Amino acid sequence: MNAILLAGGQDTHLVPLVHTVPKALLPVMNRPMVEHLLLHLKKNGICNVALAVNGHAKAYRDLLGDGERLGMRLTYSRETVPRGTAGCLLPLAKFIGNDPFLVIDGSLFLDANLRELGESHVRSAAVATVGVHPSPAGARDWHQVELQVGKDSRVNGIKARDRSEESHPPRVPVGVYVFDPSVLAAIEPGIYCDIKEQLLPRLRSEGHPIVAKEIGGYCKSILELKDYLRVNRDVLQGIANGFRLEQQVADGIWVGKGSQVSPMATLLGPVLIGRDCVIGPRVQIVGPACIGDGCVVEEGTLIRESLLLPGARMERNSRAEGCVLAADTVISPGLSLRGVVAIPGGLGVGDIDLADTDPIIRGVVSSTGQYARSRFRYGLCRLVKRGVDLLVAAVGLVAALPLLLVVGMAVKLTSPGPVFFRQRRCGKFGKEFSMVKFRTMVRDAEAMQTRLRQQNEVDGPIFKIEKDPRFTGLGKLLRRYSMDELPQLWNVLKGDMSLVGPRPLAAKEMAFCPAWRDVRLKVCPGITGLWQVGGRSKTSFHDWVRLDTKYVLERSTLLDFKILLQTLLVVLGGRGSY
Repeated sequence: MNAILLAGGQDTHLVPLVHTVPKALLPVMNRPMVEHLLLHLKKNGICNVALAVNGHAKAYRDLLGDGERLGMRLTYSRETVPRGTAGCLLPLAKFIGNDPFLVIDGSLFLDANLRELGESHVRSAAVATVGVHPSPAGARDWHQVELQVGKDSRVNGIKARDRSEESHPPRVPVGVYVFDPSVLAAIEPGIYCDIKEQLLPRLRSEGHPIVAKEIGGYCKSILELKDYLRVNRDVLQGIANGFRLEQQVADGIWVGKGSQVSPMATLLGPVLIGRDCVIGPRVQIVGPACIGDGCVVEEGTLIRESLLLPGARMERNSRAEGCVLAADTVISPGLSLRGVVAIPGGLGVGDIDLADTDPIIRGVVSSTGQYARSRFRYGLCRLVKRGVDLLVAAVGLVAALPLLLVVGMAVKLTSPGPVFFRQRRCGKFGKEFSMVKFRTMVRDAEAMQTRLRQQNEVDGPIFKIEKDPRFTGLGKLLRRYSMDELPQLWNVLKGDMSLVGPRPLAAKEMAFCPAWRDVRLKVCPGITGLWQVGGRSKTSFHDWVRLDTKYVLERSTLLDFKILLQTLLVVLGGRGSY
């Protein structure tokens, strides 16, 4: 079997560790995650692998080359725009050829029998075999896909996972698939398509046989910082039995070449020390702990159950307990850290939004004090943003009251149905609220959408037709100049929305690109945003993903004012909305 390794995508998890290196290149036991995965493929007899990567293609090439060092043959496919886990398979059609092929998520750390998975696929005569696990670690998606599997392992249905109804462990895809080449015909060129959320349901609706095969052995998805820590600990503690550490110098102690460990240091395993490290006198390292290549740990330092990435430095008498130190971080003398991620510099406003604060990793600090200044800027930005929202929404509602009354009466008189259209949308952290707009379509518009689905003119979650028969005569005018959205100033006043932010969507509309969904739900949705001023209805879904992610990562008070000004120009010109 040939294999395709999905190592690209829009993943912004593991912030801030992924700022300078893609997630698949983060070290697990001082070896990049992707290298662990490639060696496991080789162990299963798979030596011809294509890597689907994005803007970090050079970093992968510099590390892995053509694969000769690993005894493999590597091919690279660079994803210039987000196409989804299924969409990125089309450019690899020549590599795939005419035989079944394996697709594997680059976030996985596993010790599974992939050879057996391929043989099972051939015996089943299915077009797709989905590797599943009854309780996959790291399944943090609130829109996790669950497979309904019959006694013969055939997949009878695919639905969004509802944790409130769980009476038994669900069969959830873990990111390992075997496909027949015929599935490429179900992927529309140029249209965003994910495997779990779009391709598998499409194959199922077309009557193609899909089977589920439980993945045995060690299988963990590294999606968050807690998953990253857990995998490192599992390997050190021997829970992940398929992985062996080299250069053991004592029971539970491994030391890499070129490292200097003071005889006055105390190491209580399991402890892994990388290459060219310096461990000073009176240092105490209590495992499970991993010290990356080139780290320096000075005299009197305590490290307990922590992970130091390459180049980190802990100066005299400092302490790190339950921490992750990012690459090249310097911990000042005497500084004591507990349950945090330490970084070498400050974070931007968007970075703080995305930084993980789960129970294992409780925050992000900077040993240089820059983090405190970052937090101050973050708090000031939020305060100013909310102040502007309240001021503009209150003044706008009062000033626009005559217009609101006139438009409301016109909507009521020109077509049967309510004046307002209300719909449940997802706000910050996925909390639902009732979004209100002036009604611009006929009363049964949502029922008509099913019949008009084939005429949809945009990809992604939104349904748009330029000459949509569901619009009322007045509705077309209101939509053209965005007057239908004026009632959303009430949502802004209540705090459900902001003036500027990602567009609020219903939960079912976010079954595309989980990373995009998770990023946009970290902030309050807005009436306008980069996507709206960047083309609105005319932009493609991959542009929507790019612009939403750009806003969250780069947001500032100045950017919000620029977007508001651009919105006025776009709306007054009536451009790009239908």
